[in-house]
Amino acid sequence: MVVEVDHPSAGRLKLLGSPIKLRGTPVIQPTGPPILGQHTNEVLKSTLWLIDERIAQLRANKVVALCDAGGCALCTTIAIAERKVSSTI
Repeated sequence: MVVEVDHPSAGRLKLLGSPIKLRGTPVIQPTGPPILGQHTNEVLKSTLWLIDERIAQLRANKVVALCDAGGCALCTTIAIAERKVSSTI
């Protein structure tokens, strides 16, 4: 079963839905992959125990970056590649 979902930088994606359907159990629809850098803050806080001020320093020094849902050149390149792949599925 193929379902289509909207992605902030890649546009419309075709993903595989759940082949299992149980009576009385809701089907959880898949979501698109995270955008580049979407979980950076959470990972830095939970894994490295960094505080917001330290993360801000890292961003200011361009050690880590936060993607703005498609506005950066890397996201644009990834989105184009994802569209080419999804159009062949």
